[in-house]
Amino acid sequence: MSKKYAIYGIIGVLFLTILYVLVPENNEEHKVVTKITIIEKEERVAAKPFEVLDVNGNIVKLSDYKGKKVMVNFWATWCPPCNKEMPYLSELSQDKEFEYEILTINFIETEQKSKEEVENYIIEKGYKFKITFDDGAKGKVADIYNINSIPTTLFIDEDGYIMASHIGALENIVFE
Repeated sequence: MSKKYAIYGIIGVLFLTILYVLVPENNEEHKVVTKITIIEKEERVAAKPFEVLDVNGNIVKLSDYKGKKVMVNFWATWCPPCNKEMPYLSELSQDKEFEYEILTINFIETEQKSKEEVENYIIEKGYKFKITFDDGAKGKVADIYNINSIPTTLFIDEDGYIMASHIGALENIVFE
């Protein structure tokens, strides 16, 4: 019987040793990072002007952000990767060191929800960023930029040129 317990003890120690080696001690060290490659200045393309509507029906224009860096994020509530990145976008919108204005554009025509329900979704989740809707106020923004999947994020420099883009959920952005 004692031989049996000794074998169990050895197996247990081996298991704990393997577990100790494989499981990271510090999650910060192993966090997911989204690397964004910056396009060289001379290769950048001018961002096309657009208008979207905010939750109050006010027109929001890309030109309202002239002289500022803008992160334009296309999303929908039904999109799992969009939902995954929303808490991070909310954190970024409150981060004083993040040098981009965040403009989120909801694909309202693909939603099974009204604008009010989408706004309530944002409020219920506690997200802090402003939302707008791509509902064709002055041409569909998704069509203007040929957005075919979401989430898609465009990074626009202070001169109005697209400096980077990313398809997929954002998490811990690192610019290269």
